[in-house]
Order: sequence, then C-alpha cells, then structure tokens
Amino acid sequence: MISVVCLRYYPALGGVETRVLEVTSRLVKSYKLNVVTSDLKMERPYQKLSQKENVTRYKDVPITRLPTKKILPLEGYGVTLKGLKEALQPAELIDTHTYGTYHSDKAVKIAKKRGIPSILTTHLHPAAFARHKMLRTLYDGAVGKKTLQRCNIIITMTEIEKDYLVKRFGISRDKMETIPSGIDLTRFRDMGYEREDNSLLFVGRLSPVKRLDMLFRAIAKVKRTIPDVKLKIIGKDWGVKEQLVQLSAQLDIKDNVEFLGQVTAEELIEHYNRTKAYVLVSKYEALGVTIMEAIGCGTPAVVTGVGGVPEVVGDCGILCEENKESVEQAISEILRDENKYRVLKDNTKKRRKQFDWNHIALKVKAVYDRTLELT
Repeated sequence: MISVVCLRYYPALGGVETRVLEVTSRLVKSYKLNVVTSDLKMERPYQKLSQKENVTRYKDVPITRLPTKKILPLEGYGVTLKGLKEALQPAELIDTHTYGTYHSDKAVKIAKKRGIPSILTTHLHPAAFARHKMLRTLYDGAVGKKTLQRCNIIITMTEIEKDYLVKRFGISRDKMETIPSGIDLTRFRDMGYEREDNSLLFVGRLSPVKRLDMLFRAIAKVKRTIPDVKLKIIGKDWGVKEQLVQLSAQLDIKDNVEFLGQVTAEELIEHYNRTKAYVLVSKYEALGVTIMEAIGCGTPAVVTGVGGVPEVVGDCGILCEENKESVEQAISEILRDENKYRVLKDNTKKRRKQFDWNHIALKVKAVYDRTLELT
C-alpha cells in the first residue's frame, strides 16, 4: 500500500491538491494506493467539507478522511489530523505533501519508526517569503531539517528549490528528484481565437506577494505610449482589492484595468486565449502554474525571474527585473514587437508538452518504484 498524505484533497483543490489528484488518479491502477487527507475545505478561514462534499473515493482513488482540529493561527501548523498514525498503518510507502506542515512531519516520523520508506514532496517556499519569518526560521532549524533528513527521497518542484535545500540544510543532491507540477493539456490549449490588441491578463489571488501595485505603476508608464493597454485581473481578493482600485484611480489607469473576480474554468481558458500576453510579477513563486496554463493556451508571458518561474517560462516569455521600469519595458516590448511576439508564441507549442500530467505521473512512478525497492 502506498499512502499519499496531504492536508486537503478533492473537492478542496489548490495547487498542491491538484497535483496529488492528477498523479494519484493516473497511478491508482499501478499500485494499491490511497490518499490520507482531512475533512477540511479551507484553512483560512477555517471551514470543513459539507457531508455531500466529504467523498471517500474519486476517480477510483480511495480517500481516507481524518477529522481536523484547529490549534494555532499558523499556516502548516494550524490544524492537526486525528488518527493519522492508525490511517498509515497499512502503508508500505508514504508520500507526504508538503514541507513545513504538521501532517508531513508526523508522517515522516511514523515511517521512520515503522522502518518503511517515506517521500517528502516539498512544494517549498523559502523562509524569507514565509508569513511568519521568525517562526519559520525556528521551525527550519528545530523540526524541518530533521524531517528532511529522516525521509528517504525528496521531490522538489524546481532545480532552484533543490539548490535551496542543499545550501540551507546540507541535503545531498542524490537524495532529491525534481518533478514539477503540470496542467491538463486537453483543456489548456490554443483555441485559435483572435487575440485582443494590447491586452494583458493576470490570474491569481489578490495579495501583496503578487505585487499588483508594481504592475499598476508599470501599466501607467506603458499607457503613455500605448493608451489603449488593457489589464484584466482574475482571482479572489485577499484583502488588497480596495487599495488597488484606489491606486488605479490615482495613476489614471482606472479605465485600463478590469477586475473580473473569480470565473468559471471555461471562462478562464477563454481569457487565456483572448489575451495578447500574460503577466506575473510576484515577489516569489515556487513554480507558477498559471504561467503553465498561459503557455498551454499559446500565450507568451512577462514575468519576474523569481523562484521557479524561469524554469517554467523558458523561451516563451520575457524575464524582467523586480522594478516597475523593467516591467514596463518588457510589457511594451511584447505588445509592440510583433516579430518577437510571434517567436515567443511559436515556442509555446513545444514547451507546453513538458507540462503534461501523464509525463509527470510517470516520473513520480519511477520514484515510487525505486523507493519501494528499499523495503
């Protein structure tokens, strides 16, 4: 039995949960496998799944739901999973997601005590970008490093993440495997729609880490030479929308910015297909799944070269520095230089294939097979 542990699972989906769902649903026919998760729908605000949502099987994957208890207002250690030890009793291999969480630390410790191998799939955000930096630094030294040392294999999303673990914790590269997440290429594809002139798209939560304020200031500068530049923003407000609306008015770009809120999956794909370019100027991105989605739809990107972003965007976009002048220059270039735009768009046809979930699941399977040999 392979037990895959994550805090939430279908129908409660985020980036981590989508990866677990896509991989487990492809590997369930190859192994006796189950997902050990919680009854949690959202961590912030704390909300449990309804009785209807609390399914115990999805896409042939058995799901063990454990009750949660809210203990601290801290991401990763905000809730506990009751009965985790008992739920993992049948496991011959444990693959837990993610680094810096109560359930992962406990799952790896359980595996070590039982003498079975464990895999930690990290989905790591460095301490510098943690919500509580001091607590995260203390955690890294007191708990996190021990968890990394105890597990048999570490799966990272990017090579940058691997380099970070080597430098910060002294983890051997031989113990790590880089396997990024992916997208559903049957859905995220170029539909052949006409692209809207001078249009830009952002997809993600409206929070400080996304630096939409810097993007707005860059748009204000772009407007001087491209008056009809248009930015559409898709995503849930994490407390900054009102400030952004006020900023757009101050910068005289209120008519150039449109807040669309949350949209359906079908609408999202159409927006990716209608826009000329995608923009993401975050302080940090472990990977940047929305960049994959844009590239899958044949849309080049303007991005800051942070975290795993350069490994995702490749030759399908323009990397800019972390200031409004560089962002403005990159946006102007991608909107006005038709030859460069055409090259970047053509490059998406090849690069999108790297994000195929079938390809990624096979890589995870190879790690499982190698790790099972340790038993």
